[in-house]
Amino acid sequence: MTVLTTVGSAFEATVLVARLGAEGFLARTRGASDGPYPLPGPVDVLVLNTEVDDVRQLLLADELQAQRDDRP
Repeated sequence: MTVLTTVGSAFEATVLVARLGAEGFLARTRGASDGPYPLPGPVDVLVLNTEVDDVRQLLLADELQAQRDDRP
């Protein structure tokens, strides 16, 4: 697996992993969220090496859609 991105909290990582999972991508976290007592701090989100490009395209499409939705 390879690092897709690093987010600022375990909550952000959980949301991103859930979004990717909803599209059929396997994702994991590594960092402050590991262990029974998650600590505040940055968390890496990892995806399969073979899926990195597809995942980045999905996230870009999400970002573009959010920008369109914010228009008046």
